[in-house]
Amino acid sequence: MPLPNIYNYTIEEFINQIFTSNNELTTKKEIANNSVFKYISGYFQKAKIRYFLLEKEYISIDYITDYSAYYSKCFKNYGNKCVRIHLFSFQAYNTEDFKKELTKNLLAENNAKDSSEFWKKNYLGFIVIRPIPKFFIGYSILNHYDALNIPIKAGGEIRHYWGVKRYKITVLGKSVTLDSLAFMSQDSNVGACATIAIWTMLQRAVENYFVCLKSPYEITKDAGLTKYDGNRIFPNSGLDPVSICTAITKNNLATEIRYFANVKVGSRNEYLKGYINAYSKISLPIILGIELEKGGATFRHAVAVCGHTEIEINEKVKSNIEIPKYLLPSVIAGSEKKLIVKSRNINKVYAHDDQIGPFSKFTFRDKDKITTYWNTNEGYKKCRVIALIVTVFEKIRIPFEEIESRCINLDKFFKRYFEDAFQSQIEWDIKLQYGSDFKEEIKKSAYEGYTDEEKQATQLQILSKPLPKYLWIISLFVNKIKVFDFIFDASGLRKTNVFENLYGYSKTVKRLLESCLTKISTKNNKEEIEFTEELINEPIELFINKIINL
Repeated sequence: MPLPNIYNYTIEEFINQIFTSNNELTTKKEIANNSVFKYISGYFQKAKIRYFLLEKEYISIDYITDYSAYYSKCFKNYGNKCVRIHLFSFQAYNTEDFKKELTKNLLAENNAKDSSEFWKKNYLGFIVIRPIPKFFIGYSILNHYDALNIPIKAGGEIRHYWGVKRYKITVLGKSVTLDSLAFMSQDSNVGACATIAIWTMLQRAVENYFVCLKSPYEITKDAGLTKYDGNRIFPNSGLDPVSICTAITKNNLATEIRYFANVKVGSRNEYLKGYINAYSKISLPIILGIELEKGGATFRHAVAVCGHTEIEINEKVKSNIEIPKYLLPSVIAGSEKKLIVKSRNINKVYAHDDQIGPFSKFTFRDKDKITTYWNTNEGYKKCRVIALIVTVFEKIRIPFEEIESRCINLDKFFKRYFEDAFQSQIEWDIKLQYGSDFKEEIKKSAYEGYTDEEKQATQLQILSKPLPKYLWIISLFVNKIKVFDFIFDASGLRKTNVFENLYGYSKTVKRLLESCLTKISTKNNKEEIEFTEELINEPIELFINKIINL
């Protein structure tokens, strides 16, 4: 018996099948003009979709939960089952050939190499069609562009999809895995844009056993019984920042909210880049509150950032690190210079926007504005960020600002004593990450000046050392090469010394730092010693001992 419900992809056929799957509750014209449909149609073109498969009477846990709580109480019977549409890029134009190949790979053993290659190469994911009017696109998982091997147009850019996870998808009984992040379009009956942004974040956070995955209705209900202005929550027209944080904290998570009105005009994008870069390693999508302009009026919206691109800034630097003859200048050389951080290289972010689609691109264009995918014929072209909400695990107690201040102090210290030695700009990177991930990274890192035996001894020393589960890492780069990691306990007590240790990748710079601090500690200059200890926040002798033991 041949496989049923397989269609050759065309825009017209796809609209027809969505119209039928939606129980004809949304007109074909409304489907074609839907902003999310337009976006995913463009995605299909880039992904070279050829066929799609309809899985009827599909139970979507998110929709069935919302149906039970809300839609089942309507007079009209909207139905409790959805249709799931699986998407394929198999390049044969003969439908019968595709059916034969699909049948063979559906029946193949899960560990069959040829079958795995078929799914990896041809399966793009799925979208769910809900049986409700207007808001017909439900729970959906689609491959991101890196998984599709679609190159970036601009040379030198690198994508980082850090907010994704591995999904196990069953296609007609066949188990398939896909690295992505689930998407859902807005349904303002049970949850507006902020609700979907929270739902998106929870899709990633649920990887931790203590976090619950909830439907949009349940998330909106968690936000409160009424809105901040006293109006009813359902139907929902949006959540304010406090309500967003309330819904998140009810899932055993903590929030850090920052308002951009307090940020100096002209540096807001740099501020945003710093936060995205700093928190990306823990892989929880960051919620942005944005403001779009239209005809003199403003429209507020929320999205969930789950990735970014960065481009290397080409600068002429000298390749050698040499120990200078003079290490103790009488003035702070370059202390007034701006802190150079790697986050400045970020030029785009990818966000799940429930009005547009998954991995929607936001491009930094100037110091305060961002260009969005919103349709320019509707008047939306640029937006500005008005707030961001970072979700963290409750044990993470040290915020970004405290570590950034430590980085500023370290920058002053190194610029005072080493800038002439390095003969280049000192560059910093600040990231929050898991202790286990940090140990994995040091195995893959490049080392300068170490023999193989010294490298192994250095690695084993930190690998065997107990570390907190969550770490703040300040990385120092010289000539684009990482030379030190300063390690801080992210779960420590605020306003205390949370510095744990430092880890070196360059023998030359290690000796340089040791030599400098030794000279400071032996120099009969109390003011110099106090200045240095204030910046490194630790007695010089103890700091020297840590360097010697690297």
